[in-house]
Amino acid sequence: MQRKNVAKTWQSTEALLERQLEAFAPRSILAVGDTASGLVQGFCRQASDCDLVSLDASQAAGELLSQADSRRHDFGLVAGFLEQVDKETGNAVLARLRDVLVRRLCVVVEDPHGEDREAQWSNAEMAAFGFSFLGRFKIQGRDLELYGFDIANYKQTPEWLNARHWANPERWNKDRW
Repeated sequence: MQRKNVAKTWQSTEALLERQLEAFAPRSILAVGDTASGLVQGFCRQASDCDLVSLDASQAAGELLSQADSRRHDFGLVAGFLEQVDKETGNAVLARLRDVLVRRLCVVVEDPHGEDREAQWSNAEMAAFGFSFLGRFKIQGRDLELYGFDIANYKQTPEWLNARHWANPERWNKDRW
């Protein structure tokens, strides 16, 4: 799958996140990381019934991985967190968020094709978690990418996976198996 290498501005990133939030209309948002709550505060101000729970990077891993609070939120955003934790902790937090704590999840990570080339999270790793690429942008000279996960459109049903290709009713009573 070929992606276009298009640099986007901060405003287009906010617009991209805003479209995600408007499409899902969440009543509760879990913002994980130092910059995540700033990205969703505008939406929460407009939606009066939106409940925002923010966890900064220092407290997020401990709280998210503990079994104490397993309240499910409608939407989750991870930004400014994965760069501050080791790979094993990041994997565990992403899996818990995706599987238990949120219905839909967006993640902002450093672009592995950016200028620094030191990004921890590659496109293949994000795809392995089931995330879809949503866009690329720059913030304060840093190349970032936005990924999203929604179980409703996680996997498209292939064309060949239907009864027409499996039952072969035209061959009934003609062949012996």
